[in-house]
Amino acid sequence: MIGKKGRGISTEALDAFSGVNMSAAPKGMGGVNQVKMSQKVRSMKEAEALSDNSFFKKAGNRSFYCKEECWVDTEYKNEKTIDIKFGSQAYTQLILTYPEIAKTAALGEKVIFKFKDKFVKISDEGKEKLSKKELEKLFD
Repeated sequence: MIGKKGRGISTEALDAFSGVNMSAAPKGMGGVNQVKMSQKVRSMKEAEALSDNSFFKKAGNRSFYCKEECWVDTEYKNEKTIDIKFGSQAYTQLILTYPEIAKTAALGEKVIFKFKDKFVKISDEGKEKLSKKELEKLFD
């Protein structure tokens, strides 16, 4: 689309592309300046989306991203996990034995995190019960 007097993209096209009302831009701005303004607004929106806690979170000193409804430790690279069922007796025992895990476990019903050089996966599958001996050996 050509704008007024053939000077680039119309404000309507920019509005549709960027979601920003470019007709509110100061008069006399050429098409190039309008595109630059649109790009700045778009990058601000992207930065805002990244700062929104919907995809990234911190728990304690660890960082997590959301993948398929699971909060995943950024250090996790498909290593073997200790699987614990969310809400089970094993889950409760784990948190009571290692209270430093509580903040991480509070991220949700599905979490993969590193603890004592091993990765723990909390989800709807996994161990439901742990003997005291099993619990002590989990992180040896």
